[in-house]
Amino acid sequence: MNAEDLWTPLHIEDERVREGFVRLRERRDAAMAGGARPAGWKVAMNAPAARQRAGITSSLIGYMLEEGLLSPETPIVVAGMGRPGAELELAFRIGRDVPADADRQTAAAAIDQVAPAVEIIDIDPTLAGDLTVVLSRNIWHRAAVLGPARPWSEDLLDTLRVRIGAADGEMGEAVTPRAAIVDAGALVRFVAGATPAASCRSVSRRTTAAVHPASSWAMSSP
Repeated sequence: MNAEDLWTPLHIEDERVREGFVRLRERRDAAMAGGARPAGWKVAMNAPAARQRAGITSSLIGYMLEEGLLSPETPIVVAGMGRPGAELELAFRIGRDVPADADRQTAAAAIDQVAPAVEIIDIDPTLAGDLTVVLSRNIWHRAAVLGPARPWSEDLLDTLRVRIGAADGEMGEAVTPRAAIVDAGALVRFVAGATPAASCRSVSRRTTAAVHPASSWAMSSP
């Protein structure tokens, strides 16, 4: 799949998506009014098969807050969650503002660093089929852990190896991000173009755009 087909503009014409973003904005605005600080955006449904199941033509975005960014040493308490899980991500650190109408070249030039990340999610399986509710719950986002960053270059999509490790060894095969992301500039342009739906005018510098290039796995409490 080429970048234009993968990172097609936000499918805001879908009533479920439109209403979901109204609720997502309300949730984000309430958090910000309470003193929360923006950290960036998460990208969801970047897999074409997931979009087809949901009946939409684009990926979606959710928001991240500074208060939800955890250090790698922080224990993650999953007791009380519905269906906790973790998704391996690539986090693109943005070095300059990217307006909503930016072209691909402007968006690509704004990428400063890339880092491994893990997103913690909490899915309500009884509501997972309701796209409006999924968006109103910030696409199940609970927290994220960012690893050490390195300077960005486009060839890293081909040379980075993404794998999941556990105490008893690796889980699954290592993959390169190119197959899932195709073009990092097109990804950031998509996020910037989608931010007005979440009551923002741009992807701001010093924030992060996180995308899911590999696998996810379930978590359980001891």
